[in-house]
Amino acid sequence: MVGGLLHILKNLDQDERCNIIIIRSVNETCFCSGSDVKDILSDKEKGIQHLKLLYMYVNNILKMKKYTLCIWNGYAMGGGLGLSMYAKYRVINKSVTYAMPENRIGFFPDISSSYFLNKYFGKNIGLHIGLTGLRLNESDLINFNVCDSYIENLDEFLNKLYDIKTKQLCDFNAHLVNILKQYPPKINNNMPKPVLNNDLIYNINKYYGTSNSLEELITNLKYDNNDFCKKLLDDIRYNCYLSCKIWYSYFNYNLGKSLSEVLNNDFKLTQYFINNINTFNTGVNEILVNKNKSFKWSEDIESNSIQLEDNIEEILNNNKLYIDLG
Repeated sequence: MVGGLLHILKNLDQDERCNIIIIRSVNETCFCSGSDVKDILSDKEKGIQHLKLLYMYVNNILKMKKYTLCIWNGYAMGGGLGLSMYAKYRVINKSVTYAMPENRIGFFPDISSSYFLNKYFGKNIGLHIGLTGLRLNESDLINFNVCDSYIENLDEFLNKLYDIKTKQLCDFNAHLVNILKQYPPKINNNMPKPVLNNDLIYNINKYYGTSNSLEELITNLKYDNNDFCKKLLDDIRYNCYLSCKIWYSYFNYNLGKSLSEVLNNDFKLTQYFINNINTFNTGVNEILVNKNKSFKWSEDIESNSIQLEDNIEEILNNNKLYIDLG
């Protein structure tokens, strides 16, 4: 699917009849909940190529001369965020569930999430979202300026776009901006309360701000043992501990790096997970294939017993894993 979408985008960008590219789902309850990871692992070489195309898609969408507009509705998670976070405009239609839950299945939050989570939410909150798979809603995305507009009547909005008569791209873009201004991203009484409330933000900043590693975070959480600490420890236990450990180091490693650097690092780390360790395969089989509701990751959190054979920098500097995304 990603290869076909990438091909379509490139063609539309060169098509003079097209002034804007809109990315949306025909499913009213789900924009995109991510890649089919079962297929990725059933043929690892094809799976790696699929993820390469996904990273190339992100790299390409930023170079397009035509504006892209993404319409979020329902679940926007994992690879679905990869398809949409770099659109010129991101619009919420009624409601959205926004998350990067890859640590649950023994993988890591990829698709440059270490870049955009830090960009929009900051270091501590971004790290927490990826570590725990925290699900955010439309109120959170409005508060943190992740979306550009909130639109309940989508047909009305699209009809206004269809009514733009100009064929000049710059004139069309000016009309588009004026239309989007009619749908400001404001929280209303019908929306759920934000997940990231003041208390949660305070505690995230308190504990992540003083912890340079996952082990340090766990030690601090166990020492204070308040409600926030207990909940976060449970979230870490729920996920794959090795994935959490890698994510914590990897997120910090990517701070300050460009998007192209992060995408290349994602691709290297993706290959490491697929070819060098077995957590991804275990998580997908137990949770997604077998639908084993009683499956639990091992209690490595209690002893901090898992050690990486290489640190993040050594993994990413392995020349065998390098590939130019173009």
